[in-house]
Amino acid sequence: MRVALTVAGGLAGTVNAVRPPAGVDTTTLPPGLDAELVALVRAAADRPVTTGASGRPWPDEQHYQVTVEDGRETHVIAATDSSMSPQFADLLEWLEQHT
Repeated sequence: MRVALTVAGGLAGTVNAVRPPAGVDTTTLPPGLDAELVALVRAAADRPVTTGASGRPWPDEQHYQVTVEDGRETHVIAATDSSMSPQFADLLEWLEQHT
């Protein structure tokens, strides 16, 4: 499985626009980390996106897109600062630490 993170918007929007997506391939991860990533992806994909506390977008919030390629299938999980579930936040934190 290959997992890529793209970040857009926010105060660093121009920096993020030129940065390529950060990615990781489970076949290159040490044993244990690959299973951890798979579990985080599944948990994030199983949770619906929320609308945030106010029910409307925040100014200058960041937008996150996680693209998961697993064999012949590609899935996208997307959220913003105000709409991400705790499971998506866990996945985002893991990707930021390991890419």
